[in-house]
Amino acid sequence: MESKQNCPELPCLEYQQLLERCVGNLDIADRLLAKFDDQLSEELPQLRQLLRIENVDELARRAHSLKGAAATVGAPALRAAAADVETLARESRLDLIAGCLANLEMERSRFAEAVAELDTA
Repeated sequence: MESKQNCPELPCLEYQQLLERCVGNLDIADRLLAKFDDQLSEELPQLRQLLRIENVDELARRAHSLKGAAATVGAPALRAAAADVETLARESRLDLIAGCLANLEMERSRFAEAVAELDTA
């Protein structure tokens, strides 16, 4: 598991990496960030609900999807947090998932702050 506790603090947003993926197109990069933020808004409550009902298969699937989306937009800390949730769900470690979901939500806040800073720059 790629827990944040085991590695140096990961950046919440690597905007230059995203811009490179978007061939320098700021509009596309901004739309991807907005779409990812919408996905986070929808998925985080769903992940909590899946934990409540102990549906580890769906929890792992959604965390995997979120991990991929985070990698696409250049959000390594969110990617690592989603990877932790996915791994624990695949291992049926319900006792540890709540803490990882809290970490995922904290990283989401850091990500949102970083995106807001882009808007003011």
